[in-house]
Amino acid sequence: MSFGGIPISVPLLHIVPKATTDLSLATYDWVIFTSKNAVRCFFSSYTLPTHARIAVVGEKTKLAIEEMGYRASFMPSAYVGEVFAMEFSQVVKNSQRVLFPKGDRARDVISSTLRSQGIFVQDIIVYKTEINRHMRPALIQAVSEGVDAVLFTSPSTVQGFVTLLEGTEWKNWTKTCTIGCIGPVTKQEALPYFKAVVMPNTYTIDALLQCIVEKEEKGVGEV
Repeated sequence: MSFGGIPISVPLLHIVPKATTDLSLATYDWVIFTSKNAVRCFFSSYTLPTHARIAVVGEKTKLAIEEMGYRASFMPSAYVGEVFAMEFSQVVKNSQRVLFPKGDRARDVISSTLRSQGIFVQDIIVYKTEINRHMRPALIQAVSEGVDAVLFTSPSTVQGFVTLLEGTEWKNWTKTCTIGCIGPVTKQEALPYFKAVVMPNTYTIDALLQCIVEKEEKGVGEV
């Protein structure tokens, strides 16, 4: 689907895979994935045993799993950690062991919620998220020359945006921009920096783009 806009892509983050560790994968009943990066970094080093079931946070992660030749057995009704934890806790048994490969900046809400209900969860950091500092000139040029909308797809992208623009007049440059966030956690991270943020009801890139288009068509207010 095309909306007629001109995209300017500035990679604010850099994914660095972590060194592998010895895992007794046969001892785990479930493996949780909450990002495509976690899928990519995990399966570059490991192969799951056939008995292990996979839980994913949303459609994009589900597709990443399928591209690796696996099938997801669980996906929540809403693509956010709190809903995932609540619904997954009704599926997994207390006697089962859960492995959670994730990035170093991932929130702890899923693991802590499941552990509070007596479920064994082993976190493993499979990648680090670092700010792409060499992209600062490109970001300054793009924002200072004028953009109509700025889209954030994770809390880390908000942090990267603000960090890379430190010492500039970015608040003035973005004063009239539409700020879009993919979900509530990203929105919470962005609100201290921006007066108004739009967010779709479904937490996907496609829904976010549609949300931005509707906002621009209305011209005022929040979608």
